[in-house]
Amino acid sequence: MERPYTIAMIAHALAGGREQRLATDMADDVSKPVQPEALIAVLKKCQPVLLSNQVSVMAAE
Repeated sequence: MERPYTIAMIAHALAGGREQRLATDMADDVSKPVQPEALIAVLKKCQPVLLSNQVSVMAAE
């Protein structure tokens, strides 16, 4: 089973926090206040993962 692509939405970005989140299996993060460009960039990074999972499921059927 593949691990889900998890994106953390955080209220306060502290120094070193990103490394800690990535070490706990978060694929990426977005800090508040959310900048639309930052959110779009993170979602574009996960899009290939989501599409490959969809193709795998369709092939199994």
